[in-house]
Amino acid sequence: MVIITSHTNLDFDGLASMIAARKLHPQGIMVYSGKLNKNVNYFMSLHKDVIKILPPSEIDLNKVSKLIVVDTSSPKRTGKFSCLFENSRVEKIIYDHHNKTEAGATVTKLVEKIKNKNLSITLLEATVFALGIYEDTGFFRYSITTPRDLSMAAYLLEKGANLQVISDFLEYPLSETQQSLLEELISNSIILNRNGINILLAWCETSHYVEGLASIASKLYDIRDCQVVILTVKMDNRVFITARSKVDNLDLAGLLSRFNGGGHKRAASAVVKSSSIESIISEIKTTIKEHIVSVKRAKDIMSTPVKTIPPESSINEAYGVLIKYGHTGLPVVKNDKLIGIISRRDIEKAKHFGLGHAPVKGFMRRKVITISENTSIYEIQELMINNNIGRLPVIEKGKLKGIVTRTDILRELHGSTIKRNSPVKDLYIFNNDNSKANKLNLKNTMKTKLDTRVFNFLIDVGKLADKVNVELYVVGGFVRDLLLEKPNLDVDLVVVGDGINFAKQVAHHFNAQITVHKRFETASIHMKNEKFKVDISTARREFYEYPAALPKVERSSIKFDLYRRDFTINSMAVSLNQDRFGDLFDYFGGKRDLEEKLIRVLHSLSFIEDPTRIFRAIRFEQRLNFNLEAETCKLAGEAIKDKAILELTPERIRDELMLIFQESTAGKILYRLEEIGLFKNFFIDFKINNDAKKQKLIELQNYLKTIEAKNNYFNKEFHPVLYLSTLMYDLGRKEIVANLKKLKFPKSITRSVLLIHDNVNSVKILTSETLQPSQIYDALKRLPVEALIWYSFFYKERVEGRIAFYLEQLKDTKLIITGNDLKKLGIMPGAVYNTIKSQLIKIKIDKGLKTKEEELKYAKKIYEEMGDDEGA
Repeated sequence: MVIITSHTNLDFDGLASMIAARKLHPQGIMVYSGKLNKNVNYFMSLHKDVIKILPPSEIDLNKVSKLIVVDTSSPKRTGKFSCLFENSRVEKIIYDHHNKTEAGATVTKLVEKIKNKNLSITLLEATVFALGIYEDTGFFRYSITTPRDLSMAAYLLEKGANLQVISDFLEYPLSETQQSLLEELISNSIILNRNGINILLAWCETSHYVEGLASIASKLYDIRDCQVVILTVKMDNRVFITARSKVDNLDLAGLLSRFNGGGHKRAASAVVKSSSIESIISEIKTTIKEHIVSVKRAKDIMSTPVKTIPPESSINEAYGVLIKYGHTGLPVVKNDKLIGIISRRDIEKAKHFGLGHAPVKGFMRRKVITISENTSIYEIQELMINNNIGRLPVIEKGKLKGIVTRTDILRELHGSTIKRNSPVKDLYIFNNDNSKANKLNLKNTMKTKLDTRVFNFLIDVGKLADKVNVELYVVGGFVRDLLLEKPNLDVDLVVVGDGINFAKQVAHHFNAQITVHKRFETASIHMKNEKFKVDISTARREFYEYPAALPKVERSSIKFDLYRRDFTINSMAVSLNQDRFGDLFDYFGGKRDLEEKLIRVLHSLSFIEDPTRIFRAIRFEQRLNFNLEAETCKLAGEAIKDKAILELTPERIRDELMLIFQESTAGKILYRLEEIGLFKNFFIDFKINNDAKKQKLIELQNYLKTIEAKNNYFNKEFHPVLYLSTLMYDLGRKEIVANLKKLKFPKSITRSVLLIHDNVNSVKILTSETLQPSQIYDALKRLPVEALIWYSFFYKERVEGRIAFYLEQLKDTKLIITGNDLKKLGIMPGAVYNTIKSQLIKIKIDKGLKTKEEELKYAKKIYEEMGDDEGA
């Protein structure tokens, strides 16, 4: 076990350095060594679901093989981990800056390493790293500050570090004069709530000038429950107005423009001569509402419908629901009334103590803090931080309408991509779809890149969706390929509502045929005279009752529909409703993973729920020339190690292989599957254990690309036989039969593979230096085309030309004469006919017979010679 820790009373440099160290040592587990300081504790209360750090009590010291310590080199400051410093079997790595002066913060040195390794940094990581630098350098005012700190801070700002978050969580030291003024302002202050925004108005007079009102305003955020601070301070004969905001919904520059002030939305100031504080405060109160834009509320960001459980449910049942739906907590409801809430931590703790059978009501929290649909996001944030809770049920008229989680608030707080510390521990968190700053519209891309008939269809079907009042999206691989600018004629549509009913309306509207699949609430539309295919499904979420089971489904929102999918790059949707046609809905970072060329699952149980996703992961990796994201690769390896693949039926494994065989990169896919250890789970005796076989698979892949375009006899249906024959060319007949039987391949495929195996020696005649055309014909006439293609590929120049000659000139050779013609020659019917025809067709091939008369002449000669032989 590798652990990453820091000093007790953890500050932001320690926290940031732990996170940075884990990027450099991804196998490490982050662990607290003790208490957190106030600011870090405040920060982690909001971010603990996305930054996973364990308490020291969960670590078995005997299992630690490597200790990584950041921001301290003193064993005494690492709590229970101090004893590991003396343990010779434990490797130690220390990152610190206190004993040297080359950097003002430890995280500065680590960010340099991250930058040099060209590792990606999320916006949240950039913000946390910057917090560490800003805190330890005192906002670059301490003497320990170095150019390296400034350089890395600039780099982090380029990477999207959020200065507002930094100012929210760091304290500014005030002078005695400023502290005195702060205390007076606290005494003379009121809080106004306007449109869900808490606005602090504070005022006072002083006989002398005090600088730094902005610092005092920032300090007031920590003391009072507010999002906006407006200070009005009279110094001498002038009134100084300073306003600061954590939100964009109040335009402070516009508010203070009436006092000839300036600034921007979040920070503004003004100086007014010959005016009283009272008149200024009164005018601000009167006009402030004019400068407030709408604030997002619970109803705008909540998840709905909410999955609930009754109080009598067992802990094991509750845990099952969490796994099925990817939640971190569940409301407990009885007779439609919310009576409690239980978190994943509570459930896991109960299971740890062997209480999985016990009812939920014994562990749920009964004092539930709730909100209404109109509660503002700022009030929600304060409730979560102040009460250290991760979810708030939304209650309206006594009914549970939805739920807001830390995830929802973090999207709004950071306004940009947020990943969990361990990327696939749970649902990835990305921009809320209503975020204006990051909304992407693809209408122009669709118009220029899509087939015109497909684009027009999407326009028309979107209008139909508006007419019948349903939400409609095009989803999955279609969106992926649109962003990759690759053609895709498989149009997958998702309806929030009744997909089958809408599909029937689509079929009627476009005069098309429809096939309904009721179990999964899907339908296929068969458009007349169109090359593209259309599938329509109901937005649904899926859960698996046990590993490798087929999914159960129920209706849901578009977000949950996308969450059930295999990989982030396939979990995007584009709206087709006319008022937002082309809007991209990317909850899980699919576009970013496309740009970074990564295949990433959406949660840690993905491969356990459905092991066929391992096949698909490799298919997409090789098809798109991407890479498996590191954690996804690790999860696939763990699923293979746990033999999850054996939970699949042979038919499902076979079907996945059949899909692979049709890929243009099938050779690389098969080699990669063997490389990650998958084949040993279901083939009796098969390994790509030498370079020769690996080379053969890649050669076959390239060979098929070459002949597909120029060989009239080629059919893509040959692919399974060709690849299976290459995979098993070095096995005996018994092993081949056992392998194909185990995976229940069709008899036709088994028969063709065995024909190739059994006729290898007879085909070797083609390697002879001199051969008559009839000898080539005789060697190949009983073999199917797929076998000939395989021999041509496998033996290449030695036989390729002769097989091509057979296919192009000999294969379809037929005699003109019939049995009746032989009868007219006076030859009595019988086995002799076959003998004559067999010899005659060889003569025809070798001598190039063209006419019926020539054939009759040689047929008569053959018969006569047969007679002579019999007479002799």
